[in-house]
Amino acid sequence: MPEEFCSSEAFSSRRVPDWVKMPRILLTGVLHEYQWEWDKAFGFTLQSNQLSLHRSQRTLYREWIRSRVRDFGPDLIFDEMNSVCGDRDERLEGTGVLWVYMHIPELVRKRFGLSIERNSPSREWVKEVDEPREIYWKVVIEGISSACKVQNVLVTCGLAHLGSFGRRLASSGHQVSVKNVRDEFWNDESWRPIPIGR
Repeated sequence: MPEEFCSSEAFSSRRVPDWVKMPRILLTGVLHEYQWEWDKAFGFTLQSNQLSLHRSQRTLYREWIRSRVRDFGPDLIFDEMNSVCGDRDERLEGTGVLWVYMHIPELVRKRFGLSIERNSPSREWVKEVDEPREIYWKVVIEGISSACKVQNVLVTCGLAHLGSFGRRLASSGHQVSVKNVRDEFWNDESWRPIPIGR
């Protein structure tokens, strides 16, 4: 699927005053499994051929996300996923763009029921859990972007959020472009222990 453009008019009749500067957002939908090294982050083992494929896909993902940063030129990067090991490379430090963890801390999410095990490979969106999280992300993005007076931000979230969060941002007046990692020719998820549908 080519890059999509979401205008605020497509999702809401509410107009944002011209004097309000809303950040331009590149929203990237990713597979969280590409953000972490399998042997450090997941509770079960892949076969050697699956692990090898996962590592090569992770390398391609890392090149892809850095290319999005280079092409878009964001002032800040907001990410749903926190780095498991605090890996500087996972926080895209080599790009020269500051990285911000935008999510509610995990212990808080678990304590107040805003965390869910997504056992299904399709990673469904769950309103009671995912809507409050997306509202929080939007507050973080808008608050920091406003305070820092930045105009271009790259936002990374899991694929389950791509459509709903894109609409949420656009309805608030943001100019949102969307990129989906599954639309890339190189993406091959046959490393998964369980087959996944598109």
